[in-house]
Amino acid sequence: MNSTMHALNEIILSLGLFGIVTVVFIESAFPFGFFLPGDTILFAAGLFAAQGQFSIFLAMTMIFIANFAGVTIGYWSGRSLGKRYVKKESKLLFRHEYVEKAEKFYEKHGGKAIILGRFVPAVRSFVPVIAGVANMEYRKLIFFNAIGALIWSTSIPLVGYFSGQWLEDRGINIELLVLPIFLIIIILSFLGPIIHALSGKETREKILRRIRRR
Repeated sequence: MNSTMHALNEIILSLGLFGIVTVVFIESAFPFGFFLPGDTILFAAGLFAAQGQFSIFLAMTMIFIANFAGVTIGYWSGRSLGKRYVKKESKLLFRHEYVEKAEKFYEKHGGKAIILGRFVPAVRSFVPVIAGVANMEYRKLIFFNAIGALIWSTSIPLVGYFSGQWLEDRGINIELLVLPIFLIIIILSFLGPIIHALSGKETREKILRRIRRR
């Protein structure tokens, strides 16, 4: 059992930083990435860095680049395709209420929404697109995007990093936590869309009809 756990940990850790950066980019660039647990991923990055799997500075740098690039792509997709893109995506992948929430958030905070939105789940993936739809000035986006990416990509990983050091100082083996953390991340990733789907009356009725047929 221990050897199996160790092997799984090795596989997870070998994909760790690459997987973290990929999740950050998808969540930042595309509205359909709204269900990905970005904050949890960043905390895990700090935790793994504390274990010595990779440099905390390398992790923060790569997360910064992935987040900055993702937000930029989200902005240009919204600016190029406009409201038709937002409406189309909302019908296919998520409720329009998420788009409306991001719009209100952007209207309230303006350019600062690019910074603050990173710390609000479900809004994080939509604000860049909304900023593009609203034709936010690109130079203004770069300014707020750089500040937001810097704060987000350093604050949460550092919390994870110092938490990991605290655990190690008390003799707690972080490696034993690696697999549970990734399992929690995977569960959270799928839990969001499942809850979202079941919250819709039509979806619940379809499921009940299928169950009754059986």
